[in-house]
Amino acid sequence: MSPPPDRLAQLGDAMTAALEQHPDRGDERCMILFDAPDGGGLHVYGYEDDSDAAEQLLSHVRALYWARGLALLVIRPGELDELV
Repeated sequence: MSPPPDRLAQLGDAMTAALEQHPDRGDERCMILFDAPDGGGLHVYGYEDDSDAAEQLLSHVRALYWARGLALLVIRPGELDELV
């Protein structure tokens, strides 16, 4: 396997390697969100495909909004025209 392409990917690989080796490790999946002055990214680990990860991410972000008395709506392209 080739090395990760950039610094944030290397950090994500190191973090998920630590997860794999932890004695309490179960079948957890994870997403690591990076926010750095030179950019950012999302390291996804343990998901069968990216759409499952995206659905979980949006679910958690929606819960954060809800806890602050806000709502987050996700709509398909073209649905916005139907709402306004």
